[in-house]
Formats: sequence, structure tokens, C-alpha cells
Amino acid sequence: MRNHSTGRGVYLVRQCPPKDAVRSRGFGMSAAIFSAAALCLFASLSLSGEAGQQTKLVIAVVNMDKLLSDYVAYQEANKKFEAEVAWRQEMLVIREMLKHDEWRELDNLEALAREGKLTEKGEKRLEELKRVSNERRDMLKLLMAKKLTEEERKLLEELQGIMRSNEGELQKLRDKYEADLDRIQRFYLERFGKEIAEAIKTVAQRYGIKLVIAKRSNGGGQILFDELVLYADPTLEITQQVLNILNAKETRPPETKEQPKK
Repeated sequence: MRNHSTGRGVYLVRQCPPKDAVRSRGFGMSAAIFSAAALCLFASLSLSGEAGQQTKLVIAVVNMDKLLSDYVAYQEANKKFEAEVAWRQEMLVIREMLKHDEWRELDNLEALAREGKLTEKGEKRLEELKRVSNERRDMLKLLMAKKLTEEERKLLEELQGIMRSNEGELQKLRDKYEADLDRIQRFYLERFGKEIAEAIKTVAQRYGIKLVIAKRSNGGGQILFDELVLYADPTLEITQQVLNILNAKETRPPETKEQPKK
């Protein structure tokens, strides 16, 4: 959308997560879009058509870093995505040191919170479960760093048992969270990718632009558009003409002359 940390970067851009992580894991336009502040560059070129006529080619460049940083809806969605990642991360951390009955209780509280139905009593219980989990984790670290009495040794074994008993379920839940975050991320990227493409096409056609290319200083927008060309007028298509030359009967592979033997 990224240990048990999520590691998803800003702008919904996915990165490689740590082994135990969910993720280590992403445009408003106006008539002034072609100013230096928004769209960086125009260039005019003259191309010769097939009949020898001159065709004016207007090229525009979109600064993808600025586009994404100033696109309000995109940034709002990104904040929601980051909040979702943080919430799931917190739920994983809490569960690590909970007993099974406490885990199921947390499941119910989490479901109510997602539905917006968590009561004040439920919120207090959720905070209490967080406190219990954190206290057990802190105690585990403390006991592992000191010489133990017999009573402390038993407590350490109990805490380690809780952690070990949760490993399998934690991995399943981590995988589920990962799949959920991937689905949410794909939804956002598809939505904003389409909106940006439509906006670019609208502006290009309005101003008679034949070709729009991307400018990226920090890899901006590459998760949305891998291509350098963001829009190309169909009249620029010359694939068939190239194929005509390549497939022409007159075209022959170059002959190679055998080098004389010395």
C-alpha cells in the first residue's frame, strides 16, 4: 500500500518487505497546466508526411513528481492507505504476546472497530490488551538479559511459550493482511492511473498536442506508468510503414563474404 513493520512507502509504491513484515510496502489539472510550475516543456518540431507535406508536432512533458505530490485526491487516498497499513501493523504486534482467548477477543474488537461500532467499553478493553501485550514483551526482554531465579525462569518459559504458540497464526494473519493490502493498492493504482491518463488525453487534445512524455526526477509515477510516453496521437503511428519495409520482398539479409584463407 512496508519486525512486523509494514514498510510500504509513500505514494502507494511497494518496496521489498523484511521477512517478518506485512510490508517493509501508490493530479489536479487546469488551463495553467502548461506553465513552468506544472508541465515543464513544449517543443515544436516539423515532420514530413508521406506526401511531402509538413506536419507540426507539438510535444509536452508532464512532471510526474509534481503531478503526484499536488494531486489532492491521490494524496488523500495515500494517507488512508498508510493509516490502514499502520493499523494492521499494530494488530500484528499486539497479537504476538496475547494468549489464545485474548487473541479471539481482539478479533472481535478489531471487527467492531472496522465497522465503526466499537463502544467506549470496547475501546478501553482494546487499550488494555495493548498494555498487556506490551508489558509481556518488555518483561520477556528483561528476563532474557539477566541471571534468573527459579521463579523468573518459569515466567520466561511461559512468555516464550506464548510467543511460540502464536507463530503459526501470526504468519497466516500476516499473509492475509498482505493480500488485503495488495488488493487495496491495486484498486488505488488502477483508479488513479485511469484518471491521470484521461486528464492527459483531454489536455493534449484540447491544445493540439501530439505527444506527451513523462519527466521523472525521483521515479515519480513509475508505479502508475512504466512507459515514457503518456499519450500519443494515433496519427503518429508508423508501425505498419516500418513493417512494410521490413517485410518487403526486396529486403534481403546482407550477404557475408567468406574471408580468404591465409
